[in-house]
Amino acid sequence: MTEPFDLDEALVRHPLPEGQIDEALNRAQLGEAFGVSGPTIDKWRTAGMPAREEGGNGRAYVFQLSECWAWYQHRRAEQRAARERGDTAARQMRLQLLSATEQDDPTSGLSPKERREILQAELVSMQAAEARRALMRTEDVAELIEELFATVRQALDALPDRLEREAGIGPDAVGRAVGACDQVLMQMRSAIARAHLEERDHDSDAAALPGLV
Repeated sequence: MTEPFDLDEALVRHPLPEGQIDEALNRAQLGEAFGVSGPTIDKWRTAGMPAREEGGNGRAYVFQLSECWAWYQHRRAEQRAARERGDTAARQMRLQLLSATEQDDPTSGLSPKERREILQAELVSMQAAEARRALMRTEDVAELIEELFATVRQALDALPDRLEREAGIGPDAVGRAVGACDQVLMQMRSAIARAHLEERDHDSDAAALPGLV
């Protein structure tokens, strides 16, 4: 069961990463910080992400970065816990079905103890496969890509200023560095978009030909 969100507790459990400055941000800035679009921020707000100041009627929303980070990490922890509970329930049902199935069961001639040992060994094997990340969930991959993209984008956004400050490059070189970093980000976005479209095409083909997959 999902626990109610306690902001004070979440702030203690999920502080901002070391060195990260806590600031009040508007909707666009928060989306930039998390590497997501404005509609995603709206969806998160509807799902319970705290806002320091409510928007509407021409007034912008104001979000505290530390509060939104704590909510985001709390939400991810809750989602992981829910998936783990579902996986446990599915494994338990699988074991129940295996135990109840006698027809065409190669273990039907074994003793209850021997059958139980075989089923327990299968359960351990399934758990080990998940521990090795042999079974990678699509949503986990999407979250990882989103986090990696946000990290790379933040680093590239800061790179020109860092080069100017630490390497002493001039304004023209800084401008070229900004252009190069923007080009890298555009290429990353294009690659992600192509992968998303290919996945949707594959899903459409699978739905059209269910007997062939």
